[in-house]
Amino acid sequence: MKSILILTVSLLSSLVSCKSSFFDGIKRPKLYELLDEEVGDMFITMPDEDVEKLKAAANVGYSVDDTFNDNTTMMELMASEEPDYKALSEFFKPTVSEDFKTKDASMVFKINGEEQKFSKVTFSIGGNSGSGYAKFGYNIKIRNNKKDLYGCTQFRVRGEPNDPSMIRNKLTTDIVNRMGIPTSYAGYV
Repeated sequence: MKSILILTVSLLSSLVSCKSSFFDGIKRPKLYELLDEEVGDMFITMPDEDVEKLKAAANVGYSVDDTFNDNTTMMELMASEEPDYKALSEFFKPTVSEDFKTKDASMVFKINGEEQKFSKVTFSIGGNSGSGYAKFGYNIKIRNNKKDLYGCTQFRVRGEPNDPSMIRNKLTTDIVNRMGIPTSYAGYV
């Protein structure tokens, strides 16, 4: 029992020292440094008619669950010796047939007890592969040239429906960034 406690304490102390030095020498926007410590709250407001258009655009198409639940035709196509890829591609057409985009949105962002408001925001449905899932991806752009959100003006908010851990994208992005390869940044809101 004593050796397990010592091992646990030494592992925890090494994790703390790794975290404190992982991003040393890496210049990142302040927003992502804040998001490493706390999850931010992002609130989008738009006119009612735009909300209705968003709902209509989001409810077009198929559900991934419907595609894979007991679809014998698709299973037969996949199991054949020479699959008909063109026929298979019909099962995976994009869900959103009409794009949704509004420039009449506003945003409030809260983190660490601070609140920032942006009145000129473009909001749209984003991402192709995740559009068949219940949780859509969104693109958000702050259009105020003089004001940004801790060094950032564009965001791609994704639901990560294929990642049950909800952390793989963040870890991968941080590791690639640490290796010096130019990449985007990831955080949680």
